[in-house]
Amino acid sequence: MFAAKDVPLLGLLAQEMAFHQQGWPSVSAQITGSPANSSCRPRISAATPLFTQPARTATDVLPNRQRKSSVVPIKYLDPTIDIVFKLLLLRNQDLLRDMLKAVLDLRIPISTLEILNPEIPKDFPEDKAVVLDIRVRLQDNRQIDIEMQSSVRPSTRGRFLYYWAKGFADSLGEGEDYDELPPCVSVLWLKKTILRNPRFHSIFHLAEEHSHEVFAHEIEFHVLELPNLYLADASRQVNLDRWARFLRAESPDEIDQLAQEDSIMTSARNALAELSMDPEARRLAQERETAGQMHKYLLKASYKDGRKEGLLVAVRAICSILGIGVDAEKSDQLTHLSVAELEQLVARLESERKWPDDFRST
Repeated sequence: MFAAKDVPLLGLLAQEMAFHQQGWPSVSAQITGSPANSSCRPRISAATPLFTQPARTATDVLPNRQRKSSVVPIKYLDPTIDIVFKLLLLRNQDLLRDMLKAVLDLRIPISTLEILNPEIPKDFPEDKAVVLDIRVRLQDNRQIDIEMQSSVRPSTRGRFLYYWAKGFADSLGEGEDYDELPPCVSVLWLKKTILRNPRFHSIFHLAEEHSHEVFAHEIEFHVLELPNLYLADASRQVNLDRWARFLRAESPDEIDQLAQEDSIMTSARNALAELSMDPEARRLAQERETAGQMHKYLLKASYKDGRKEGLLVAVRAICSILGIGVDAEKSDQLTHLSVAELEQLVARLESERKWPDDFRST
C-alpha cells in the first residue's frame, strides 16, 4: 500500500528547482502545456501527489552534466497502464508518430496527423468499460486506432472488433459514397497474450479461408503481445523492437540503455519521467489501477460458490486495496450482512473509496 514516506516531495522540489535554474518550463507549466500543443493535450488540473504501481525508480531527466547529487530519483509510472500510455503519446506527438511508423512499417515518416479523440472521459477510472484509445487520421486519410491493454478478458476480441467497426462506420460522412471509405487500422498492444499462435506481431485481414485472397484492404488489425517479444523473427523492425522493450522494461537500467541506443527512446524516457512528476497523472493512473484490481476481485467473487461467500471475499479484497483496516467490529458486522447489504457495501466502497460512516446492517 502507499504511505507518506513513498512520496519523495523533496525530489519533486529539487526537480522543480533544477528546471528553473536551467531556464526550462517548470513542472506546473508542463501540466497545462504550451498554447502550441494545447489543442490535442488533455487539460488536467493539479491534485494530491500519489505514485502508481508498479513504481520503478528512474534517474533525473536532466543531462548527465547537469545532474545534481542532491536530486532525489523519481518513480516512473507504468506505461502499460492505459491512461499513462494515452497521456504519454498525446503530450508527445513525435513519439506517437514514431510508434505508428514502426507498427505499420511505413517507409516514410508521418508528416502530419490529426488526433480525433484527445479528451479523457471524466469518470473513466471507475468504469473499466471505458477504452482509452487514441484515434488519429493520417495525411493519406487513413484512420488509425491504437490502444494498450494490461489485462485480457473473454470479451477483449469482441470489444476490439466492435470499436474497429464503429470507427469504420463513423469515417463515412453524410452523402459520401462507399468507395470513399478510408482504410481503418486498429493497433492493440497487450501486456498478456490472447492468441493461440505464438507471435509477437500478428497482422489480420479479412481473407478467404482457402486461397487467402484478401476481401478488403480497408480492414487491418495489428496485435502486439509484449510477452512474445522474444519470438519476433530476425527481420523484425528495429524501432518496433525498441518500443516493445520500452513498454515491457522492468528496471530503469533497461530504459536508460534504450535511451543510449536511439534519440526517440531518449525522448520517450524523458517524457515518461516528466509525466511521472505530474501529480494529476499519478492520481489518474493510481485510480485506474485500483479500479482494475477491484474489478478483478469482483469477477472472482461472481464465480465463487455461494454469492455471499464471494461478496465477503470481494469486500475484504477491496478494503485491502484501498488501505481500509477491517477490525474485529467490522468483521463481525460483515458476517451479519445479507447478500443485498453486501452488494450495497461493495458499490459504496467502489464509489466512495472509504468505509461508509453510516453503513449499518439491518
